[in-house]
Amino acid sequence: MNQLTKKLISLLLCACFLAGFIACGDKGAPAETASAETAAAQEAAEAAETTAVKPNLPDTDWEGREFHVLGHSDPTYTQFDNFEIYAEGENGEIVNDTIYRRNRTIEERYNVKIKATLNQDEKGILRKTTMAGEQLYDLFFSPLRVIGGVITNGDLLDMNEIKYIDFSQPWWNSRANGELELWGHLYATTSDYGLEDKKRSYITVMNRDMAKDYDLPDVVALVDDGVWTVDRMTEMCAAVAADLDGDGEMTDADRWGLTMDSYNAFTNYLRGCDVAIITRGEDGNPALTFNNPRTVAAIDKVIALTCNTDFAGFCNDFAGKVDYDSWSFAGKVFKAGEALFIAVFPQSLSGFSADCEFEYGVIPNPKLDESQTLYCSYPDLVGSTLFGVPKSSPQPDFSGFMAEALSAESKYTTLPAYIEISCKNKYTYDEASGRMLDLIFSSMSYDLGIIFNFGSMSDIIVDTVPKKKENVFASEYAKKETKTIAALDKLRETVEEIEAN
Repeated sequence: MNQLTKKLISLLLCACFLAGFIACGDKGAPAETASAETAAAQEAAEAAETTAVKPNLPDTDWEGREFHVLGHSDPTYTQFDNFEIYAEGENGEIVNDTIYRRNRTIEERYNVKIKATLNQDEKGILRKTTMAGEQLYDLFFSPLRVIGGVITNGDLLDMNEIKYIDFSQPWWNSRANGELELWGHLYATTSDYGLEDKKRSYITVMNRDMAKDYDLPDVVALVDDGVWTVDRMTEMCAAVAADLDGDGEMTDADRWGLTMDSYNAFTNYLRGCDVAIITRGEDGNPALTFNNPRTVAAIDKVIALTCNTDFAGFCNDFAGKVDYDSWSFAGKVFKAGEALFIAVFPQSLSGFSADCEFEYGVIPNPKLDESQTLYCSYPDLVGSTLFGVPKSSPQPDFSGFMAEALSAESKYTTLPAYIEISCKNKYTYDEASGRMLDLIFSSMSYDLGIIFNFGSMSDIIVDTVPKKKENVFASEYAKKETKTIAALDKLRETVEEIEAN
């Protein structure tokens, strides 16, 4: 999305949102104010319409055909639900209403009916329907920790071969496609249609008031200058931490540099250093490239940032040490104004808006060093989702058509509604945080080594190192290398078998 289009869409959504409050709330608002908001909305809508890229799809009448999407839900934690697929109706919440209106637009434009089924065992449901020869679902969403098994089951089609999908269009994530491709085949990816992957992509939130109190550098300026690094973040964490009650132990009564939701945050900051288990080999195909000097150096630096218990704390390490749910530790300390940084997800911003009595801002993962070209963000293994076309799809061409149509429409409707309204205007204080969120979402990066966990290699960074809090990479890698190479070779053979059938 170019900057002009972003601003126009943001203006449109904000103007509409505010206009709704003016119309329904303050009956005494000056007529010229409401008129100005309406005019601004109309101007933005016309400009956005002019600049929007249109999908290369025929004007097809699908004669009321049903487009059925199977996605993920969690019976306990709704933050893991694929909320972006369907909305029953409008309820006044901007993202919900935009999803509803987007679906109605597509339904009316192409004479289709969109339907969603969300289930905790979406993988099992798809497997059963595929084995039974039932053709029930046109598109499939599943979390990263599950999607690898769906692929190896052979239950998804190669999206590179599906009619109407045009990966050159701006609503597709070309970086993700390159990282997720398996020997020339792409079975699952994401686009602007997906929102759960953005909602569950790690962000770092900073207590700006604390930063000002300690006269710390302007992190946003460091990001803009390309010099926001792990070393700088570590220095800032160390500068503010204090054992406030003097008991010689860091608890929720003290001041922290960094609090983190889980050991997975270690993986997040390592991925921020542009370190991956699986990358592209010389032949362009997936290869085990984890064991290299950059990995070792990055692990050392991320340990110094996240595992120094004088200023950094994982929720995992407080189990049995607090008289409340230990998974709340990081948020509790941050909301109390006693942590400089917290590693969380965009879904947490609403809670911060309601509970924090201080100014905060969103920033991306730091780089390994200033020579690193790009910032990298990490979609959560547990909650972030990808989508693909089921092998049992009744008509893959229709699946491709609808995936393209919904991805294109979402680029200018639901995605900006989520980013511009939910993450920026509604829950954060300034344009800087908005720019940081744009940077985070545009730099989302995937590692096949984490998704498939070949030979349990990813356990090193997801659990072992943050738990032991020391660099045991060399010994752990040596234990797992042979099995990892074998598992990667097995996946290649599986892909060959899938395509042969």
